[in-house]
Amino acid sequence: MYKINPLYSQRRAERVNPRLLSLPFSAPVVPGILLMLLMVFQTARADIYGTLAGRVIDKKSGEPLSGVNIVIEGKNRGAATGEEGFFLIGRLSPGKYTVSATSIGYRTLHKQDVTILVDLRTTLLFEMEPVTIEMTDKIVVTARKPLIRRDVTATTHFVT
Repeated sequence: MYKINPLYSQRRAERVNPRLLSLPFSAPVVPGILLMLLMVFQTARADIYGTLAGRVIDKKSGEPLSGVNIVIEGKNRGAATGEEGFFLIGRLSPGKYTVSATSIGYRTLHKQDVTILVDLRTTLLFEMEPVTIEMTDKIVVTARKPLIRRDVTATTHFVT
C-alpha cells in the first residue's frame, strides 16, 4: 500500500489561497457561470434583426427570373435571385425601407415602406415587366492592327 507523506499534504494546504476558501462557490464554477451569461446575452442579441425574402417573376409569363438584383436603398445590402427567382437578405435592422429590383431588359421596380420586424421574415413578390431597349445612335468600332507587334519575338507567316 501507498503511504501519503503528511509533510506533502501540509505544504499543499499552505499554498491554497485563503480567499478562495471563503468564497460561497468553488473556483471552477466561475468559468461555467460566465459561459452561461455569455450564451444568454448572445441569444438575446440575435433576436434584434429581421429578414427580407421573396421571389421575382415575369409579369406576362409568370416564369421565375434569375440574376435580378434586389437592393435595399440607403443601405449597403442586397442580393441576387437564384434559378427559381428566390432571394433572401438577412440581418436587417427593424424599420421601413425602399427595396428595388433591377434587371437588364426589365423595368426597374421600387417597393416603398417595406417594414422589417424583429425576428420575423417579410416576404415580397416582384412582378417585372419586359422593356425593349432602344438605341438612338449607331456605335461604330474600328480596330487597327499595328504594323510591328512588340510581344512577338519571331517572324510569323499566315497562309490563307
